[in-house]
Amino acid sequence: MTAERPTESTTTLQTVAFIDTWLDDNATWVDSRVVDFALDVRTLLATDTLTPNETREPVGADA
Repeated sequence: MTAERPTESTTTLQTVAFIDTWLDDNATWVDSRVVDFALDVRTLLATDTLTPNETREPVGADA
């Protein structure tokens, strides 16, 4: 484990919170495609990709 993981997780949570706030403030004024995109980005960020996945083979920089 590296020391970078908590920072990445915190940054992700802050970004998700920002998107939530932005959607609350602007969802009625923007095009539905923009709202859909923001929700897609939020969903991708909200999934926990920082947990180790043993089914994937680690790939080094030389791959």
